Amino acid sequence: MKNCPHCNQRPISFGAWCNGINSLTCRCVHCGAKLKASAATWVSTALIVIAMVAVVAASIAIFGLSIRTDQLKLILLVSLPVVAGCFIAYHFGGYSAASPLLSKTEFTGLYSKSLFARYPQAQIHPSDELAITIKNVNGFEVNTHLGNAYNAYSSGTHPLDVVINEQLASFETIVKPETTKTREHIFPVVRSADFIAASKQQLQDAGFSSGDLPFYYEPINQDLFLLYVLDTETGMQFLSPDALEKFGIQREQLNQLGLEYLKMHFAQRNAQLELIDTQGKGKLYRFRVDGNYDASLLVFPAKIAEIAQAIGDTPVIFIPAREMVLIAGKKDAEAIEFAAHLAEKGYAELAYAISPYGYVVGEAGCERYR
Repeated sequence: MKNCPHCNQRPISFGAWCNGINSLTCRCVHCGAKLKASAATWVSTALIVIAMVAVVAASIAIFGLSIRTDQLKLILLVSLPVVAGCFIAYHFGGYSAASPLLSKTEFTGLYSKSLFARYPQAQIHPSDELAITIKNVNGFEVNTHLGNAYNAYSSGTHPLDVVINEQLASFETIVKPETTKTREHIFPVVRSADFIAASKQQLQDAGFSSGDLPFYYEPINQDLFLLYVLDTETGMQFLSPDALEKFGIQREQLNQLGLEYLKMHFAQRNAQLELIDTQGKGKLYRFRVDGNYDASLLVFPAKIAEIAQAIGDTPVIFIPAREMVLIAGKKDAEAIEFAAHLAEKGYAELAYAISPYGYVVGEAGCERYR
């Protein structure tokens, strides 16, 4: 089986592939990308069907078997080319992306058209193949970079329309009045130390000399930081000191408030563990919520305790990207090694990357595993 064109992992197990329609279309078990059968797979499938017909015809013409009286014998004979063909087809077959990939320029153009349809008064000027300047929307001028959005689309983890709509929602969050946001939508999120450093550098490049960021953040460990976002119907925005004052929230209340709403959100979105096919290399799980707050699990001790009970071991949590959370038991060396490999690739290839390392959350805090 050829690897997934998006994440370069085996997209499906042999048993699942043999389950009928999965041989022609499937979603990669590692990255979730929608895939369609390659030409080799179609040829192999056609040859299996031809072989089945040929075996039936030869059994009737040469051996004198009858469809009415020798059905069991015919089934056994037909199963031989089916089984052999499946092994051969799975070995040589593969998948390709379900739809042609837009170029960076085409992606930016599509987003610009979608934005203009929503804001006809907007003046939109491309500044790079994945960057545009937007003027005359509620008095704002916004420089939008579409790198993360394009990565989310090109990786296959998010459909094109979902990525475009999320980016539009993010833009609306910027230009919409602050009065539309409510305290009931405050969530903790995890970001990398590189993200904090890059954000500070962007402020300096824009001419701000204070050197600090206009939102709350605090270190989790040497790799990670804890931030808070306001989540509204139109998108997410990092929580600023002004918003905190407006909502009448003390800084000391943020953690408890964020975890309460995160707990409610996980329940509403049916957050769950999914067992990953590791080809016999231990038990590895993926924690799924909604693609936005999956990585927030790392700062949710009560949920981690539930997972520890469910897997019967101390969880080692990998968060290569905000929508990709891998969990292995601390005693399962094979699963940890497999997770580390996936996390390294996910960190390098997925949008909204966070960390390639695994972490253990305990009384001493969140520590990098090994």
